[in-house]
Amino acid sequence: MAKQPDEVPGRGFTIVELLIVIVVIAVLASISFISYGSFKAKAENTKTIAAVSQARIAMELLRTETGSYLVAASSSTADRFPCLGEYVNDTCASITGTIAGGVGAAYVSNSVNTQLRSLATIPQPSTNAVYLEGSPVVGAFLVLPTPDDPNAGNTYSIGWVLQDTASCGINDAEVSYQDTSGIFCYLNIAVS
Repeated sequence: MAKQPDEVPGRGFTIVELLIVIVVIAVLASISFISYGSFKAKAENTKTIAAVSQARIAMELLRTETGSYLVAASSSTADRFPCLGEYVNDTCASITGTIAGGVGAAYVSNSVNTQLRSLATIPQPSTNAVYLEGSPVVGAFLVLPTPDDPNAGNTYSIGWVLQDTASCGINDAEVSYQDTSGIFCYLNIAVS
C-alpha cells in the first residue's frame, strides 16, 4: 500500500484580515445607505415638481377654454385650498402661521382634481412629510380666489414642499419658508 504524503494543514484567515473585511463592508454599506436616502428625496421632489408643473398647464388650458382660472365654490378652507392629488384623512397639508400666511390646511377636492385631470395628467405629489416649524407639510395645493374676490378667475396660487433642497425647482417660484429639512415654495399666477 502506498504511503499518503503528509498533508499540509490549510491556512485560515487571521482575525485582523476578517476585521478589515468587515470594516470595508460596513463603510460600503453606509455609503450606499446615504446615497439611497438622497436619491429617494430627489425622486419625491421630482414627483411634486411634476404635479405642480402639470397643474399649471391644466389651469392655463382651462383659462384658454373657459376664459378664466378656477374659482373656489365658496370661501370655505376646503374649497379655497384644494390639494393636488389624493391624500389620507381628507387633508394634504397642515401649514401653520408664518409659513403660508395662516393657511390651516389644504383639503382633497375631487371636483377640482377631476376638472384639472381632464385637461392634463397630474401625477400624485410626494406624500412624505417635511417638517417646517415643527409642523408636517405634505405635497402640493392650489390657493383659489373666492367668487366675491375682484380678481376671481384671473389669479391663483400654488404651494408645495420639497425635502432636503434649497431650490423650488420652478423658475418663477418664491421660497416662502426654508429650514434644514426642506423648503416651502409658493407661486402666484395672474393674468396681466
